[in-house]
Amino acid sequence: MDLLGCRVYIISPGRGAYRNRLAVCFQRLVDRGFRHIEFVRSIEDENKTQSLTRTTAWILEQELTRQEPFLIVDDDIQVEAVPTTITLPEKAAAVYLGVCKWIYPYGYETIGRGLHIRPITAEDCTPYNDVFVRIHGMTSSHAILFLDRCFARELLFKMRGNSSRPHDLVLATLQKHHLVYALKQPLFFQDATIGGQEDVTRLAWSDNCFAHLKKTVPA
Repeated sequence: MDLLGCRVYIISPGRGAYRNRLAVCFQRLVDRGFRHIEFVRSIEDENKTQSLTRTTAWILEQELTRQEPFLIVDDDIQVEAVPTTITLPEKAAAVYLGVCKWIYPYGYETIGRGLHIRPITAEDCTPYNDVFVRIHGMTSSHAILFLDRCFARELLFKMRGNSSRPHDLVLATLQKHHLVYALKQPLFFQDATIGGQEDVTRLAWSDNCFAHLKKTVPA
């Protein structure tokens, strides 16, 4: 698959303090070779979680009539070196091109009922090959490649049911029933210099799990 040819949606309020980080991240995507980048202004909501959920749902609605893979990223990303092509796992529903240390290994019906995220362990990952690992409950959502429209449709249905539920938790619960993978060497992390949670997203595969990565990436 031509990863750089995928449509990339970058979500951001695009105003005030977010204006500069949107410009920085947009330029980073261009510099790494992505050819189809679309800025989506966050849907206004007093609750930031609901704003992100509603905006993600809007993107999914636009994509349901298409069949090509597409990527949704946040406006605080840094980009590692990106391969021009990538061979995907068979029947993958989605691939996390960015990861995080937090896991929500429960079902959809448990969201909001007192169960909490926890740090990732080797039990939450099933190695697939030298490049990919299947994930079980990962909450990261700053860089996800969507492949299967049935998966996208189910995600949209569950987000519409209650937009107050963080969409990254909804995504985590879907990993029980769909083949969702992550790159062992993630392509994206959240950049602390522009407000991202770098300490929990700058990870790489080591000893059958994701661990902190210390590496210099060009601006």
